[in-house]
Amino acid sequence: MLKKIKCTGVINLYRKKSNKFFSIFMIVVLLLSMVPNSIVFAEATRNATPPTVAPNDATLIEGETATRTDAWTGTDRPYSGTGFAILDGSRDSSKISYNINVDSEGEYSFAFNYSAGPVDGWPTERSIILNVNGQEETLLFTGTNSWDEWEYLIKNVNLNTGDNTISLTTDGSTNGANIDYLYYWKVENEEIVQSIQFKNSTINITKGDNFQSIVQAIYDDNSIKDLNLEKVSFSSAEENIATVSETGKITAVDVGSTEITAAYENFSATTTVVVEETGVPANARVIQGGESGTITHGPATDQNGYTGSGFAVINHELVPSSASYDIEVGSSGEFNINLRYAAGFVSGSSDDRTVGLFVNGSKVRDIVFEGTTQWNNWQLNRQVVSLNEGKNTVMLKVEAAGNGIVLDKLTLWKNVSEPEVYSYQFDQEEYQVKESATDQVTMQAISTDETIEDVTEALYLTPMMNPLLT
Repeated sequence: MLKKIKCTGVINLYRKKSNKFFSIFMIVVLLLSMVPNSIVFAEATRNATPPTVAPNDATLIEGETATRTDAWTGTDRPYSGTGFAILDGSRDSSKISYNINVDSEGEYSFAFNYSAGPVDGWPTERSIILNVNGQEETLLFTGTNSWDEWEYLIKNVNLNTGDNTISLTTDGSTNGANIDYLYYWKVENEEIVQSIQFKNSTINITKGDNFQSIVQAIYDDNSIKDLNLEKVSFSSAEENIATVSETGKITAVDVGSTEITAAYENFSATTTVVVEETGVPANARVIQGGESGTITHGPATDQNGYTGSGFAVINHELVPSSASYDIEVGSSGEFNINLRYAAGFVSGSSDDRTVGLFVNGSKVRDIVFEGTTQWNNWQLNRQVVSLNEGKNTVMLKVEAAGNGIVLDKLTLWKNVSEPEVYSYQFDQEEYQVKESATDQVTMQAISTDETIEDVTEALYLTPMMNPLLT
């Protein structure tokens, strides 16, 4: 006969274990319910901002990207990137290092963005060793009010072309600091202007002509460079004599002289502008440089501002090069010749050009033609020569390479107190007149000062007429 046996103790034991397992299960479920669907890492809490002295192309390196020795990274303070580097102040030699690759050697600025908050027993200034390619220097990082404040320390160092290694190491314990990021850029040594000047201290220009002035800066290393004229302001003391544009272009208005002033930053300079025809008779004889005479190379028309149908090229490379002109005068003596020329920039040539002056086959002197920078900036050079009565040959000759000029015209006159007419000429060498037609021509009188004036009476010619002047 079977008997029922009570197993109360066993059942109670099971219940106790069951309750315990249930409690653990519920705790696990509760913890799992608190786990987010995805893990979110810490995000940057500030932006990397270069110092105000840095150029726009400065390179950024985040501090936490360093190679570390007894150093760490952190995110418990404001930071950019994914964290910041920690130079551990409890270590004697906590070190972070970076590899820097640059295209060219030279001086570079490094701006370390750091914090060095207060810690009991630590100095306010942290002594940290900067090592650049094996060269060490101790830097003092000034303490910040808290570890949440970031400051800049900027240091210039020399880098080699290619890879460079830069490291920061605590100079013994208690010198900890955090590095959030650093910027670096190449130092461009700024030239300091000491003064300015006009390239031409005196500018001779004929009435109605233009001249492009050049303003130069003299730097602290005594170098001289042309200034960007957009940054220069100009003014004329007497605009009734000569005006000047915003870009420094001078226009001769009337005979006389005036001063042109250039201003740049805190500097100023002046040049004297002489508008010619002072002492030049209004009707002085003009010989066009490109229309008459014997020219070794030329004439040419590829520059603006010439007055005839072309100009003579006295070449700077094909030496010797010359331009000669036959000039007939009514009496012997000293004559003035105004040479209208340009001497533009030529690589390898000096600014000023030396050209030989020959009269009737004999060299009189070397003429120095001041450089005009551009080939369409026309200047005047006045010479005095002795000529014989009758025909003379005046020649300009380049005898050494690099001294070329272009010649627009020669203006000739003689200083005579009471000039007299000694000859007449037609205003043209020949005329084309149809048979039985008439044409009006102009007669000109040549005086002993070599001025030429139109004769007021008109002369009418036909093909049947053969006028003879005496």
